[in-house]
This record gives sequence, C-alpha cells and structure tokens, in this order.
Amino acid sequence: FPCEELIAVYVNGEEIAFDQPPVTEPKKFRTLVPLRAVLEKMGAEIEWYNDMNYAGINIGGHRILIKPESEFMRVDGKTKYLSCPAIEYNNRILIPIRDVVESVGGKVSWNEFDKIVTITYNN
Repeated sequence: FPCEELIAVYVNGEEIAFDQPPVTEPKKFRTLVPLRAVLEKMGAEIEWYNDMNYAGINIGGHRILIKPESEFMRVDGKTKYLSCPAIEYNNRILIPIRDVVESVGGKVSWNEFDKIVTITYNN
C-alpha cells in the first residue's frame, strides 16, 4: 500500500500524530487511517480480540465491531456496509474513517487541496 504521509487528520481541531501513516487502498482509492489513534482522540475505548481477530469499540453510547478484510462492520447490533474493508497493516488496523465516524453521528470533511481530513465529533 502506498503511504499518504502528507495527509493530516484533525479531530475537533487537534491534529493526530500517527505512528503508522494513512495508506491509500488501491482498488477503491479510499484513504485508510489507524483506528486507535483517531477513535481514542474521539473518546472511544478500544479492545482487540485476538481469538476472533476483531476490534470492539465503545464510543458515545455506541458499540462498533470491525474486522480486518471484512466489507461490513456492526454498529449497535446492525450490519453496516464499508466503502472498503478495514485492513491490518504494520500491526495496526486501518479503517475507512468516514464510514466509522459517520456511523456514530460524527462529521468528516476532506480538503483535497491541502490533503486534510477534518473530523467533528461531540459525545
């Protein structure tokens, strides 16, 4: 996967520092960002279940289950389609951030010129 080191991600006005830069999914041209870095900044608690290979995310009264390579996630017991599957890359789970943030009521905007993702989320 090609890295997108020039992409900046902001949550409620604060820039996220990544230990694994976002990557571009080559088939659907979606930018995938590290799950933990972004969602913890939004106030989420995240658990990794090795035995079943999925992440459990508690955020703002919502429960999300997401598994690498799956085209779907579970949000509050309902199946939601992902614009591209989450991936496991360099020991991190990378997610299509818009799908996840909007599923819990957040807003995502993309500034193509400056390569900035802006996330607004209020618990």
